[in-house]
Amino acid sequence: MRLREELPEFPNSAIWLNGAWSKEQLVGEKPVLVYFWSVSCQACKRAPSVINLWKSKYGDRFNVIAVHMPRFQEDANTNIVQSTAAAIGINHSIFLDHDLTISKKYQNQMVPNFYLFDKKGQLRHRQTGEYGWHMLEKRLVLLINER
Repeated sequence: MRLREELPEFPNSAIWLNGAWSKEQLVGEKPVLVYFWSVSCQACKRAPSVINLWKSKYGDRFNVIAVHMPRFQEDANTNIVQSTAAAIGINHSIFLDHDLTISKKYQNQMVPNFYLFDKKGQLRHRQTGEYGWHMLEKRLVLLINER
């Protein structure tokens, strides 16, 4: 995905944990952080604590969606995803991308991977890996404060 591209639509047939979202619900008022993770990725398991810290700092001023992208066949077990998500503190919505539909739309092949969209739904920042939290937070705050 390239900068300024629009937030892709989530399929109607999607399976969600912790509540579902549509593109219409996400675009218009708040920035959106979409991040890809997998139960078999150790680096991915550190992201929720940072994101939860930002949620406590900035409250409801941005939305978060976690996209579970399996790296191996056994990663696609919904029970394992649910228990892992609870254990690592993911309490926001999780899109189960077990057929890689959203991963293909984002042209995403790695986890963890972070996509930050502005209030209009345009991609403004993309970051791969678990490092660079400070830069991602800085971009998030800029988008929160953008008119």
